[in-house]
Amino acid sequence: MRTMIWMLAMWMGITGTLLGLQTISDSPPSQTITILNPDPTCEAPCWGGIQPRQLDYKATRNQLAAIDGLTPLGLDTWSRDGHTIRLEQLAIVIEPKDIQLGDLMLLWGQPDFMIVRLQISARQVQSELYVELHYLTDGMIIQLQVSESNARLSPNTTVDAVYYDRQLNARPLQAQDWHGFTWVWAW
Repeated sequence: MRTMIWMLAMWMGITGTLLGLQTISDSPPSQTITILNPDPTCEAPCWGGIQPRQLDYKATRNQLAAIDGLTPLGLDTWSRDGHTIRLEQLAIVIEPKDIQLGDLMLLWGQPDFMIVRLQISARQVQSELYVELHYLTDGMIIQLQVSESNARLSPNTTVDAVYYDRQLNARPLQAQDWHGFTWVWAW
């Protein structure tokens, strides 16, 4: 009898979990996340009808400035709905407001690979750990900053930036396979 109750409880738990995941993945993305979606109207990488590195810097900046709904913040920086959009060395960079990695992974799937970078300040006073999740086909990179106290990626990890750029067309030597939400660095 105990075995039967245990099996019934397991079945109900698994079914509930699967139904919950199905509900999450079937729900339409929020307006907050859709700003990060690539534009299907041109060949990837494409955002707002613009392909990074296809035009010179001035022409790319003028195209970004002409997009409806973008508010200028500076020469190469705009905002929309609290998100910052900027042009950085011919790459379009979006710094989203309050978007978590799990939400993007539901939309975009798993990355092709990841790169972990340790950045040390010029005076070696401070170090920062960055994780880049690369989507080669779409020319997108999700950048995450991981703290020394919590070097674990989780669905709740806040996305720092999304780069639309075709600079990488192959997997670099320092790339690592994506193994899911796990520890990325041993301090």
